Amino acid sequence: MKNIVRYALLFALAGGAALFTGCRADEEVGLAGYPQTPVGATISGTSDRVAVSKATYDGDGALNVEGSLSGEYTIALAQASPEDVTVRVEPIIANVPAELVEISASELVIPAGSRTASVSVTITEEDYGFMDNVPQSVTYELGVRVVEARGSQVPVVDGEAKMVIEKEAYMAAASLVGIAGNELVITRNYVDGQILDEDPMTCEVKVVTDRPVLEDTKFVVKSAGIPEGFADDESFSPAAEVTILAGEKESSATTWTLANDFLEVDDVLGTFPMQLSIEMVGESATAVVDPEDAGVAIQIVKMSDLVKFLDKADPSWTKLPTDGWTVESNGKSYDGYDVNTLLFDGSTSSEISGNPRLEIIIDMKVSQKVVGFSVTCWGNFAFMGKSFECSTSEDGENWKLHGELMIADAPNHEYGDTNYVQLTPCNARYVKWVGVADENSYGVDISEFYIYGKN
Repeated sequence: MKNIVRYALLFALAGGAALFTGCRADEEVGLAGYPQTPVGATISGTSDRVAVSKATYDGDGALNVEGSLSGEYTIALAQASPEDVTVRVEPIIANVPAELVEISASELVIPAGSRTASVSVTITEEDYGFMDNVPQSVTYELGVRVVEARGSQVPVVDGEAKMVIEKEAYMAAASLVGIAGNELVITRNYVDGQILDEDPMTCEVKVVTDRPVLEDTKFVVKSAGIPEGFADDESFSPAAEVTILAGEKESSATTWTLANDFLEVDDVLGTFPMQLSIEMVGESATAVVDPEDAGVAIQIVKMSDLVKFLDKADPSWTKLPTDGWTVESNGKSYDGYDVNTLLFDGSTSSEISGNPRLEIIIDMKVSQKVVGFSVTCWGNFAFMGKSFECSTSEDGENWKLHGELMIADAPNHEYGDTNYVQLTPCNARYVKWVGVADENSYGVDISEFYIYGKN
């Protein structure tokens, strides 16, 4: 039994119950006409008759008991009696195995002229194992009861005192957790009536609980927000139903997948909210879906944004090999550099310049997947001019414009810096880059230009 915190007895025996008033030290006891002297019980060292503590479960499922059922009690007279008072007591036991309970005495004698006696009621070796394997909420009580008092006019008043432990029910609260977070944004690029992203939309999730479940517990993952008519485009792999095994705190993962089809029914751009949540399969007395669980929120953003700056290359990118590539340009190459190789030679000392526009067309000789490019100028990135645009083509005649970017928006502007540009993935043999000079510059300058595919 873990983490049993013993209840500390607050004070020593002497003092009795504040409920009763005693004699002054110099008062003499008179026998004739002596009034009633009620007898009652309190927890020793206090004026309390009941002490309540809690027993709660931690995240590992272990029961933590704050207090103790064992205690010492003071049996007190309201004032000293003119004769001995014999008090018979018995233990108060509720939901505690009687064989674990010990009482120090069943009869107590309060001598004439005195007011108190004490008795203890304890659990053998503080063994709380009887609380194990009891998932329901239970109130345990252990204390003392004054059954009878024999002496001069000693009625029993408030003759019970006890320790109480209120044990909470064992309940595992379940929540849905997204492997990539519980708020997911998925973007899809829409151009010319088509979603350009080829892969379906996915979200990997699992069910977790705040403490181990006591039995195999099943949940089903459900979605909301899919437009009418496209429910069949949704799937779960390996299944929508997941299980947390007895003694565990989480299920294996499952992946929600939704095809892009519903985004192609019209040209309206915007955000489509989806929600993944869980329901319990069947009933359980020891597990529940956490009422505070918000599930996983998915925002599907349909946009038309083909090109954007990155401050560094995407980790999934790889440079395409440049062997055999050729370059056409309206710009000039100085110092005799070969325009077909200087963009890929790894040196910022060689460049192509043009004014007021610089156009280059790179022929990769074969069509391949293109996801972005990097561009470096001879000096400060302001040498790139005012803006540029990028297009791709598979035949050199029909071009797809990916968009325009302003040089001022580039993240890297120091001398010799490289900036990266993300394109919507496409198949292309030709890449065309057109830069426009700033009115205060000498033209547009490029030293290095690399095209990237996907790992």
